[in-house]
Amino acid sequence: MARGAPDDSNVKVGKDVFRLDDLAELAVRIGSPVTYNRAGNVLLIDGFESGISAWKKGLFGVGVSIEASNELSYEGGTACRMESGTGATPLAQINRFIPVHSPCRMGFQVFFAPDDDLYSFRIAMLYGLAPNTHNFTINYRHTTGELHYYTAGPAFLPLASPGIQYHDSNNWHNMKLVVDTETGEYVRLYFDDVAYDMAGLLPYTQVRVDGPMQYVSIHSWGTAIQSGNTFVDSVIVTYNEF
Repeated sequence: MARGAPDDSNVKVGKDVFRLDDLAELAVRIGSPVTYNRAGNVLLIDGFESGISAWKKGLFGVGVSIEASNELSYEGGTACRMESGTGATPLAQINRFIPVHSPCRMGFQVFFAPDDDLYSFRIAMLYGLAPNTHNFTINYRHTTGELHYYTAGPAFLPLASPGIQYHDSNNWHNMKLVVDTETGEYVRLYFDDVAYDMAGLLPYTQVRVDGPMQYVSIHSWGTAIQSGNTFVDSVIVTYNEF
């Protein structure tokens, strides 16, 4: 079968054309939310376009609320709105359980838009495979602009001070945590595409006797008198990170 235009055709390329070998770049160009950091193989992408029924809610504050909302979004038309409520435990939390992946380096990325009453925002990956459960958690304290990581104690220890992030209407930030579930160590954190080395830092670890378990968790914290509000979008879990 003949292919292409005939030899005497006047249809020509107007300028140089280069092939695209990077499939991650191609995916971004056709609409993938994996834009800020493209390392690793994608295990999960959720932009809440189909609601939040895949997530388990933790409603702890007085007046707490978690819902799919079209008020703000990073991508598409929907995000998850997390209102912490107030009182002794002003916390809104969502967890997404996933089949336990074989030990390797894994990533957990979240886009979030805070308001000025947010106290802190946390992302976590819990990996439970006997004999241990590792709790990898990062806390961004919006009131001070500090990052902390969760470790033995249990305690949150300082990691970095990127400063209080802009929180005006529809302003989004990005966090990606990379951990090693094989060695049980943190690897690095990306915050708005700035990388913070976490090599050698250990998570909070407990003895595990139950079956394998793995989930990712997102927390929005307020204070006893002010409810913290956060919009969350484009949640991404990866494996085979470098």
